[in-house]
Amino acid sequence: MDNLVEYLERNSDLGKTMFYPGSYEDFGMIETFVEESSIDCFIFMDYIDQRFDFPRVSRCMPNMRIRNWRELQPQDFGVQTWDDFWYDHPQSRDFGQPENAYAYVYDCISPRSRKEFKLYYFGTDAIGTYEVLFHHGIIPDVILIQDHGFGGQWQQYKYDVNSEPGSYGDSFLYQFALNHDCLPKYLFSQHWDDEHETPTPWPGYVQVTEPVALGGDMHTFKRSLYKRVD
Repeated sequence: MDNLVEYLERNSDLGKTMFYPGSYEDFGMIETFVEESSIDCFIFMDYIDQRFDFPRVSRCMPNMRIRNWRELQPQDFGVQTWDDFWYDHPQSRDFGQPENAYAYVYDCISPRSRKEFKLYYFGTDAIGTYEVLFHHGIIPDVILIQDHGFGGQWQQYKYDVNSEPGSYGDSFLYQFALNHDCLPKYLFSQHWDDEHETPTPWPGYVQVTEPVALGGDMHTFKRSLYKRVD
């Protein structure tokens, strides 16, 4: 099986948009996908009550240059309030609250390749944000699946085939993408066990690269690229 860079040398067209729910300050994979793939829009989010403004994002991307940035409002995505960025489930507000929500967009460039890209950072609930973006016409081509947890993740992103409908393991993110025919072409997902075969994070995907830990990834988690089987 190829390593990630080898695979991208032959399959660089991953689409345009990567979506990373629950990212916090895990920016380590951005440089690889900017330099080695067609991705030029990164949508990161975490509803922890700490703003990812210009100084903080700059520290998270030391090898990239931010040329412009601005704060966004719900109306920029076709809705009226930050409440719309929360999934309609009582547990979705157990940790993050709409009154603390925010969003920024950064226009960036790689000094090495001169490739331009955008980074969006939302201080919102990931599943609710995915729905808002979908209805606004933004459909991710790659979703990064990482169940960090840290006590604030109310619903996991990885799908458990043994889960009960509506339970924590049911993966509302997967169910929404499946039901709305917007499953991404690729998943970039945590590799759960180095010594044994790792189950696919979502049904219908196969692993196509060896696991790798990219610089800056929280806890040096290894991840593999998974491709949807058409």
